[in-house]
Amino acid sequence: TAATAAALMIGLALVGAIGVLGSSAKASITDLVKGTNEDFIVQSTVQFGSASGVPDDVIAALRAADGVAAVSAVAFDQARLGGPDGPQTGVNAADDRAINSVLALQGVAGDVSSVPVDGLLAGRSYADKHNLSVGDRVTLVYQNGNTAQLRITGIYRDNQLAGDLTANAAQRASFANDKYQVAFI
Repeated sequence: TAATAAALMIGLALVGAIGVLGSSAKASITDLVKGTNEDFIVQSTVQFGSASGVPDDVIAALRAADGVAAVSAVAFDQARLGGPDGPQTGVNAADDRAINSVLALQGVAGDVSSVPVDGLLAGRSYADKHNLSVGDRVTLVYQNGNTAQLRITGIYRDNQLAGDLTANAAQRASFANDKYQVAFI
């Protein structure tokens, strides 16, 4: 019938659109990561939920493997700035090597070559939009309700891979999912 044919056409169009969207997102992420100069990327096949991420023992095994010069890992979460009703944004948790090699942050103010355990780096546009300056103390409320009191220690040029905020790798313990989502080798 005509109704069945119309439903089939709509279904096929949706499948095609989702395929194009997925390919486009994959290409965009691939383009971002190509700029890191890393040889390999390790990530979980599970992309959402508590099972997603690269387990710590896998990161340790990669770091111990013969021929591997260095491994940088980055975790991601969402947080609200200033409290539970504040604006939501993405937060990276990264070690110093990831900050310097993978994210390749370029400083605008303060020190962006590392981030102390109680520190936080902010992208320039985000810092400007929320009136953040080096030395400011901010509260982040993560998706799971955990909070962190951090001090802005540096502001970097906007960087698509780094996003709005980058914290010390130790902050991932407060994330809804405390696993690293990606490792760069």
